[in-house]
Amino acid sequence: MTTYCAKRLSELGINYSWNKVEIPDDSPRGKREIEIFQADSDDNIQINYLALTGGIQHYEKGRWRKETPYVVTRLKDPVNGHKYINPAETAQQIFLTPKLIQQYQEGSSINTLYLTEGQFKVAAAEVHLGLNFAGISGIWGFREDKVKLRETLLAIIKTCRVKCLVLLLDADCLQVKPEPEKDLSTRLKSFCGAVNAFREVVLPLGIDALFMHIHERHETDAKGIDDLLVKYSKEEDQGELYKELHRSPIFGTDGRFIRSFDLSKMDAKAVKAYFKLSNVSEFYKAYKELLKDDEFIWNQWSYKYDEKKEKPIRTYGEKNPDNTPYRFIGVNLFKIQMKPWPDGTHRSILTKWSVDSVKREHSAKYLATIPTYEGFTVIPDNLNYKRAIDGFYNRYEPVPHQADEGPCKHTLKFIKHIFGKQYEYGLDYLQILYTKPAERLPILCPISKERKTGKSTLLNWLKAIYPLQMGIYQNHDLDSEFNDDWVGKLIIAIDETSLSLDPEATEKFKFWNFAHSIFTAAKGVDRQETPFFSKFILTSNKEKNFLPIEEAEDRFWVIKVPAFSGKEDTELLDKLIEEIPAFLHYLLNREMKTEKKTRMWFTKEQIYTDALQAVVEKSRGSVEKEIREIIRDALQDFLYEIKREFEETCVRFTREDLITKLRELGTRTTKTDISDILRDTWKLDNPENKRYRVYSWRSLGEKDEFYYETQRGRYYTFEAAQFLTQEEIDQVLNPLEPTSDIPPF
Repeated sequence: MTTYCAKRLSELGINYSWNKVEIPDDSPRGKREIEIFQADSDDNIQINYLALTGGIQHYEKGRWRKETPYVVTRLKDPVNGHKYINPAETAQQIFLTPKLIQQYQEGSSINTLYLTEGQFKVAAAEVHLGLNFAGISGIWGFREDKVKLRETLLAIIKTCRVKCLVLLLDADCLQVKPEPEKDLSTRLKSFCGAVNAFREVVLPLGIDALFMHIHERHETDAKGIDDLLVKYSKEEDQGELYKELHRSPIFGTDGRFIRSFDLSKMDAKAVKAYFKLSNVSEFYKAYKELLKDDEFIWNQWSYKYDEKKEKPIRTYGEKNPDNTPYRFIGVNLFKIQMKPWPDGTHRSILTKWSVDSVKREHSAKYLATIPTYEGFTVIPDNLNYKRAIDGFYNRYEPVPHQADEGPCKHTLKFIKHIFGKQYEYGLDYLQILYTKPAERLPILCPISKERKTGKSTLLNWLKAIYPLQMGIYQNHDLDSEFNDDWVGKLIIAIDETSLSLDPEATEKFKFWNFAHSIFTAAKGVDRQETPFFSKFILTSNKEKNFLPIEEAEDRFWVIKVPAFSGKEDTELLDKLIEEIPAFLHYLLNREMKTEKKTRMWFTKEQIYTDALQAVVEKSRGSVEKEIREIIRDALQDFLYEIKREFEETCVRFTREDLITKLRELGTRTTKTDISDILRDTWKLDNPENKRYRVYSWRSLGEKDEFYYETQRGRYYTFEAAQFLTQEEIDQVLNPLEPTSDIPPF
């Protein structure tokens, strides 16, 4: 069966001889053969990055800075719109071809070096056109530290005496797609910024800097140079494409395939004008066929074309909650207010407002300019956020941070400290939180009686990532009849949880954790059913009794957090906040270690901890503990003989048997209480009304003898594995041989 890799290479006309390369190694031969593009076990494509030395590029990975090959994975089936997985914990590298590396090692002159986004584009362009291409990851991938060209490119320019560096973008770099509530200048600003940054880092090197892009006439059928080479595969077409790439533009050259510009003849304003960002009239003129007479947003302001004035005019207000605070939602008018908080942050709240007050402050005509929505909804999305969804106002707030590559060593070290041996599961939890916010997750419970453990730092760090999507509350805050403050939050955190005497609190959290919707209640507004997806985080300094948790419970992830070792880092939170963009980039490019196995993603076994077991033990009532000890004692007394005589590893008791033994211990209870424990807490099946064996020891002179008798009753069966540890079972079934008290000679 043909792999996805082989199919992709075949489509691009890249043969096996180009794809294979020999790299140095420690073998007797001194080298080995690898493929640049190769299929992995999941039929994705692994892309090996070559270094200027001729070997594989490496980077330092993990806490121990292990030398790891730099490999990018092209997914056969994109995940959440992402086609590539790049190595985390390091900057993205330049993709180099064997030909370019050979020229560098030989010191050969290169007149023009082309940079384009994507490894397949680079390979196809070199194979079909014979030009020198290098691959960048993203349109900003040519620079590092935001102020200079990447070291790899600088080395090639110096060694190969490059005279001209070209940034080649795809045909859709000028593309605009009108959408409600979307600023149409944002995407153009990104491309314009990249071109100006390229100009600023290249021209000071004393070489030519050219900006080229595939002609926009090809944006729907061949937007990248690889697509262009596949569609126009005839020799004469590719010859024309070669000439258009190879010639030097006077200022701006418009060819059949390529538009090209000499950036030494263009300042920042000229580049801005080319991307139609100088003024709204030029923008509308360029995209009139798309925009027509519809209202649109450009540079944060709303515009609509006025036929009388023959130009787009600004409608009232900036499409921004801070500057356009009013919203008609359903039949009510609301005002968006950013309420200051004692910690210096602000919380976004919707307050019911009066129409008359707006008229007094503005005018009656102003009411017609206020955006109108059918009603409320809550749809979480941190990657492709939309305020308006099918005419409804989305109360979920966008994440204010943009993912950006960079180091996040303090963050990863902190997560390791919090989750310990469950570090990878912790990263999966945080990755799901960011990339799949609607997924159900277990109730996270970081606990510790020690001080300076990082529990509060964890909450404050998450609050910094999700300032408007997270609330930190006290126990009683969630008991209010009005819940609009926290319904719709991604994270509901309760600091220093103490509900040890309130079993109903546990049931409340369990219900919320699995609820797909709950009713929202706000002052002056009718109750409405609202989607519910919040994740709960409960911290406490009570390690065993912060909340009653039953044996069979699988919704709580209890983590005992140790105190920090060494000197306290008083600037830790600041460091974590500074690394937020890099950490979000890390999450977007990290490969998950778990798959969804349960309603809460993780299995009970994956999130089990000794800390959870300690809480479960403490949560048991006194009667339950006594019953458990009765069963444990019976198993330890009789298991060896039961196994030998009957090949069983269990004991059986009726409720009456247990009541009798409890009374012998001075504990009074009822059949109903015991039934509640066995049936509801331990989830045991209905008892069977049959004959069963009752075991005891009887004295025969100086020796005790194992003895049993049978009787009828509704009995429960208790297996050894449920009440004894494996070590205890082994000790009972394999007793040590008695030894003599007389020492050997």
